[in-house]
Amino acid sequence: MVIITATKTGVLMTDTGKGYKNPEVLRQAYEACGSLLKTAEHFGVSKKLILVYLQRYSIERRAMKKEIDLAEYSRLKEKGLSMEEMAQSLGVSAPTLRSRLTEAGMKSDSYHKGGIRTWSGYIKLHRPNHPRADAKGYVHEHTLVMEEHLGRFLADNELVHHRNEVKNDNRLENLELMDKWEHKSHHSSQPRPNARKNKI
Repeated sequence: MVIITATKTGVLMTDTGKGYKNPEVLRQAYEACGSLLKTAEHFGVSKKLILVYLQRYSIERRAMKKEIDLAEYSRLKEKGLSMEEMAQSLGVSAPTLRSRLTEAGMKSDSYHKGGIRTWSGYIKLHRPNHPRADAKGYVHEHTLVMEEHLGRFLADNELVHHRNEVKNDNRLENLELMDKWEHKSHHSSQPRPNARKNKI
């Protein structure tokens, strides 16, 4: 059975059986669809299968590389966006963005993206220019929330306590500014939840 489909480049006639096995039908479909993915969807098969047949028939693939605006990437990164958010804004996938950055000789941190949760449960945000930023440029979110409220950076002897002990609950009403000794004293006076009970 042959289906006639209207496309941007004209009319595409396709054998809906295994038309991709015919080099001319495959070439015509690939040119009309414009990408490997759309060609695969057109025939109802996988991209891998279409790629196999393109290579078998020596049908040259289109150059699909989209240029990345590196200045825009840097601006988005500075704002603390995740890799996925930056990729979406730049009109590419996250793996494609990482690949383009590597080609341009720029580092892309594929593990810590925008906001992360530490092993101890705290949320950290990417703020590389902050004085408390770690080696990867991340700062605890609760610190940032308190500093925004105070309108200044925290002093070296100050830290932020979570009133309800939920380390990722960074609502201002759940945060309390303390000095380090006050915070240590507060926690040492609290019963430890995992303390072993004396056995008789």
